[in-house]
Amino acid sequence: MCHTYRGTCRGTTVAVKILDGELNDEVMEDFKNEVIVMSKLRHANLLLFMGLSTGSGKLKLVTEYASRGSLHDILREKPGIDFKRKMLVAKQTSLGVFWLHQSKILHLDLKPANIFVDENWVTKVADFGLSQLKDDIQFAGGTLHYMAPEVLNGEDFDEKADVYSFGLVLWEFMSEVVPWNNVLVKFEDFKEHVAIRQERPKMPANVPQKLIQLIEHCWAQNPAHRPTMQQIVASDIFDHLIIEHVITDRVGQEFWKAHFFGKYEVKWPRFIKGFMRFLGINLVENYDRMAEFIALKLSLEQPTQEGVVTIESFSAALSWHGPLTKGKNFVINVHKMWSSLPGFVGPCTSKEAEQLLAPEKIKECTYMIRFSSTPGDYVVSFKAKKSKETTTNRFVHYKILHKPGGPFQFDNKDFESLDACIKVMKKHAKLPFPGNKFSQVVSQLSLNVTGASDYKVGL
Repeated sequence: MCHTYRGTCRGTTVAVKILDGELNDEVMEDFKNEVIVMSKLRHANLLLFMGLSTGSGKLKLVTEYASRGSLHDILREKPGIDFKRKMLVAKQTSLGVFWLHQSKILHLDLKPANIFVDENWVTKVADFGLSQLKDDIQFAGGTLHYMAPEVLNGEDFDEKADVYSFGLVLWEFMSEVVPWNNVLVKFEDFKEHVAIRQERPKMPANVPQKLIQLIEHCWAQNPAHRPTMQQIVASDIFDHLIIEHVITDRVGQEFWKAHFFGKYEVKWPRFIKGFMRFLGINLVENYDRMAEFIALKLSLEQPTQEGVVTIESFSAALSWHGPLTKGKNFVINVHKMWSSLPGFVGPCTSKEAEQLLAPEKIKECTYMIRFSSTPGDYVVSFKAKKSKETTTNRFVHYKILHKPGGPFQFDNKDFESLDACIKVMKKHAKLPFPGNKFSQVVSQLSLNVTGASDYKVGL
């Protein structure tokens, strides 16, 4: 029996795995095997072996400390991890297992309980007690829920047994439950249903088709029909899945894959150069002082990270200003909203809106149009009139539903524009909020607001 504790070694926080109970030959062999395997491995996605201790008459394995714990615990204690995070963990897990296979080592007990995550969500494949050299396989082992059919049948196996387990790990990422949990219990049950009847867990409803195909290929009955970890890594499938999940705009997907594939946040100067090149717009000198590019930056940059565009903030901007097409249209739409739409303030929370509307100098029935927390949708916030029963103003927030290229929906009715929505609210929303971040920046730089026709478009 092993227990793992957090400890300190030479001033560094570490994980200490201690062997408790009877140290019989089998336990000692597994422990010895784990030390041998770990001492040979160095990779960012494999748990780092730091040393071995025999003090106090107990065997202790010292490794780096992964503060977030195992994925098994994370999936149960904090369910609902976002899809992007899951795919990044899957990508790193595949890189760790691929490194093992390239080192001629089979893991043979791959499961979420043996995949750890540090403070920065860097994934660490761990627990090599059952690992074996590919050219010197001496026994079969592992956890029944993730065990390949050929292992259950007592047949010869190779690294494709790990690929099978990886398919079950991916399934568990999406379902957030242990495969076959409380359904199959005994070894004979697993052998009958998995190895003989070739049954697999039911696929959850929220899994993208590309991921379904990968999972099904990984847990194929015939090992020869499964991909290698090298093929999985080389396909970059997890990066493709992230981009296609976060960015729903097809042209936006094309742009991000072409310019920032594998990256999920980009500094503004690099982003805008790639974006303009993709759209076919030539950047002129001092473009950062042009009103149109100021508007673009305000809509595209991550609100909490000035000067940074994330894949999420880019996707959100497409939801509000899209659909994206090559040429000037997207830039024109963004600039027009910031410079010409009365009361528009862009990204702003309900609390921030109320703080802006609260001062006495802001008259009753003043409204602002802002981005909703749901990309694509808008919120109209306004300062309501004081009632006879109170001496303070109250604030009202109306949500407007919108999808790129579609109508604006308010009060179960469709409108062609935000302006048209505001007109039906005129009883409460009469005065547009004065100014926004765009007008402030333009004023500070003493710029002339240029028209969209001033753009030089590459042919």
